[in-house]
Amino acid sequence: MKIVFSRKGFDSTAGGYPSLIFPDGTLFSIPIPSTNDKYRYSDLDVHYEGDSIQTILNDLSGNHIRCNKWMPCNYVSNEQFCHYDPLPFSKPEFTGIALGQADSAEGHLRNQGIGKGDIFLFYGWFRKIGKRNGSWCYIENEPDVHLIWSYMDVGDVISLDSNEQQKLALLKYPFLSDHPHVGDQGHKKNGIYISDEYQYFPYHRKRCLTDMKSYKGRATWRLPQFFDQPESFSFLNNFKKEKDDVVISYRGYGQEFVLNLDNVQSNQEREEISSYIETILC
Repeated sequence: MKIVFSRKGFDSTAGGYPSLIFPDGTLFSIPIPSTNDKYRYSDLDVHYEGDSIQTILNDLSGNHIRCNKWMPCNYVSNEQFCHYDPLPFSKPEFTGIALGQADSAEGHLRNQGIGKGDIFLFYGWFRKIGKRNGSWCYIENEPDVHLIWSYMDVGDVISLDSNEQQKLALLKYPFLSDHPHVGDQGHKKNGIYISDEYQYFPYHRKRCLTDMKSYKGRATWRLPQFFDQPESFSFLNNFKKEKDDVVISYRGYGQEFVLNLDNVQSNQEREEISSYIETILC
């Protein structure tokens, strides 16, 4: 089995800012903006305490709101297109999520042999928010962290490289016509991963990847020592043992890190990793 740590959300490399940790621990991963897509931010049917997600995003990104020292500089317009992916479905024929990947990211997943039975752990850049003077803002002095906010067990993998493959995919799964990766995308490699089991999570410390013991930024992670498996991860190679933990750091966007359990050093460590993953999915 393979575990994919898959980075999603409106991150700094996309010109963005942190996704949202609401006061009660509800998480919302902000879709990245796009120039032409199937969805706009105004299509997102998400509300919190009577406020639409558009109101919340406009509060957070509006330059006129100065409720703390750190403020993003980009404004999210209701009419701005966004890439809503992974996309949730609630239809008679399918309830679940579907993840699209293209180009180099899709090529990496294919090279790693990701398929039925493998797991995606979706993580992203998050920060706590609250209200001040009636407007939403990021809370001052709260750290930026990488959090796991959702997961899916892969039930099926669909290739969409050609028009013929897209037609066959829609014959098998008509609901995929709503997915942003279906249509004339112009990608040499394009695919969709359809969930078997899936879940969205609230905030919990156990799903925080960021090293909070000696905080050095969100991209430095702290995990139990049995994750000290540089030969089993793709694209991760900076591992440092600290007592019962391993500290993992990386530079760059790091969209997908694949942990191949078949390459883990021992059966005991493989079982420990599997048990740990089960605990964070509960």
